[in-house]
Amino acid sequence: MSANYDDLVFNHGDPHPQTALRPPRRATVVTTTYGGSTVTLELDVVATSPGFVCVSQPRPGAAPWNAWIPSSHAKPVERQ
Repeated sequence: MSANYDDLVFNHGDPHPQTALRPPRRATVVTTTYGGSTVTLELDVVATSPGFVCVSQPRPGAAPWNAWIPSSHAKPVERQ
């Protein structure tokens, strides 16, 4: 991947079956990027699949980046 993708959450494939979450759920995500860094981000979980969640990462000036990550990398944000 080029340097333009270094900050994007690493996508772990296209698992099936997939269930869209409407509305999305907020989660704290600790995972890796295409650049190899470990990041902690608060993102929307937009879909689930056994063992995985799909997170939506905002990108200024572009459509959000959706990536499947292991579900163990995301913890729900507690609503106050």
